[in-house]
Amino acid sequence: MVKSNIGFIRTDGTGFTDGNGNEYIIKGMGFWGGNAPTAPDSFHESDFANMAGIGFNSVRLYLGANFFEDTSTKPVSYKDATWTWLNERIEWARKYNMTLVLNFHFTPAAKSISDRALFTDKERQDRLVALWRAVAERCANEPVIAAYDIVNEPNSRVINGDTKPYGATFKVWEDLANRVVAAIREVDMNHVIIIERLWLSGCPNPADNASPNDQHDKWQNVNGKYNFPDITDPANNYAYTYHCYEPGRYVHQTAGDCNDGTDRVYPADMIAKHDGNWKMNKEFLEHVYTIPLDYIKGKNVPAYIGELGIHIGNFGENSAGINKGGRQWILDVMEILDKYKLSFNFHPYYEYEIRPNVYPALEAALREAFGTESDKI
Repeated sequence: MVKSNIGFIRTDGTGFTDGNGNEYIIKGMGFWGGNAPTAPDSFHESDFANMAGIGFNSVRLYLGANFFEDTSTKPVSYKDATWTWLNERIEWARKYNMTLVLNFHFTPAAKSISDRALFTDKERQDRLVALWRAVAERCANEPVIAAYDIVNEPNSRVINGDTKPYGATFKVWEDLANRVVAAIREVDMNHVIIIERLWLSGCPNPADNASPNDQHDKWQNVNGKYNFPDITDPANNYAYTYHCYEPGRYVHQTAGDCNDGTDRVYPADMIAKHDGNWKMNKEFLEHVYTIPLDYIKGKNVPAYIGELGIHIGNFGENSAGINKGGRQWILDVMEILDKYKLSFNFHPYYEYEIRPNVYPALEAALREAFGTESDKI
């Protein structure tokens, strides 16, 4: 197996380049690690080999602060076993010529993802900043790591008394994100830093275009910036990320639990969004997966779709014997991503979908899209 010679991934205007100056499009699969205090017994060398064989060049590691922090010490220290676990996965990625995106799905003291307490608890914020500095200090000279994705799906309620366009609420996220960037840059000028848009919830009036779930009715654009914060990065090496599960009534992990979700097919003439006349077809996909691109390109930074995916329930037939179209959805989305040269990461909704092997029909569709069918042993 060829050893990695990719070098440090960097931003170059609205795209990424590798250490040789060549265009680099992140084509990732997410590996779920959970938030247990001990190393997750998941995702071994065979998984990296399998992902590389399918056509992925990157893995987004979903990490939990609880796995890193030793809260029995004051100040909080970090567990040696965690660094060992991470180093092992770095070596597997290197072996298969892949990169890693490190993402904290669970921030300090969080019991679930998108922990709103992060935005009201200064201690949690301070611990997040310190944690990222520690990770960056350890990984500063490791080119296998492509990027640091600092917080997964940050979610804040509107600060009491704040009014539209909720400047005070957005400033909390902007200040915290910039604190993390500054802390990383104290020890690491090499790595891309990925910043996500704020998921704003609890707006007084639903008409404020502030539904907490982008997949229901509309994309949030409360601040006129698609909820992205302004970032000051002395290395000028950051990117914006957004997540997109569309059509939400079809692909999302809960789609099968609502109304006729289990019988929905793609493509179809049914309405894809509640607030428009878009149909569930490729035209809609191209529209919705590129909604914030003009804004991001205007900032002259790359876009990275940190999560997209399709539930394995969409491979096969519905109750009427009609194929639900999962294969076609994969082919259409991948063609759109390629057209716009968009970096992306597929999200494993549930670990069983890709452990110990990728769900066969999903793998077959991905291989067809990547053109790696003949490579399968």
